[in-house]
Amino acid sequence: MKTKKNITVLILTVLLVVIFSGITVAVIRTTPNQKNIITDANGSDESCYAERSEAEKLIDSTLSQDEVEKALGKWEKFEMSSDGCERGVYAGRFYYENLILYSRTYDKGQTFHIMSIN
Repeated sequence: MKTKKNITVLILTVLLVVIFSGITVAVIRTTPNQKNIITDANGSDESCYAERSEAEKLIDSTLSQDEVEKALGKWEKFEMSSDGCERGVYAGRFYYENLILYSRTYDKGQTFHIMSIN
């Protein structure tokens, strides 16, 4: 009876180790490790890399999305949300490869007041 319990515990332990090893391998293989490249309509490659020093110059300025793109390049991802904001205010986040630009918009995305970078 005691031997059956020990064998069951051993088998379950081995199964758990195999499952967690499989999950680890799957996560490592699907994690992107290359720089994302965006190809525009002209076919030229533009890197999604923004310089931190250039981004810091934009803090406390109000810009449109086109002006942000002109100053820092095309972002990888953009999000706009009203979660945690007062009524009528939206938070805009511009995601670049090495930083995130946090902003507020008071006119539903026409212009963005740059608050901080991370």
